[in-house]
Amino acid sequence: MQTKFDSLISGLDTKKYDVVYNDMSITPERQKSYTFGREYLFTKSVLITKKGSDIKT
Repeated sequence: MQTKFDSLISGLDTKKYDVVYNDMSITPERQKSYTFGREYLFTKSVLITKKGSDIKT
């Protein structure tokens, strides 16, 4: 079943879902409440800015 990304955590909390398969980042806060499996997908984030932008990092 497909659902919106922002409702995945609340769906786990209300027991609507038993498991979530998605590109969900592991954070210390999420690790307090959820069990994460071994990673199977590795992605990078990239920020592209217009030439001359004040954003450098």
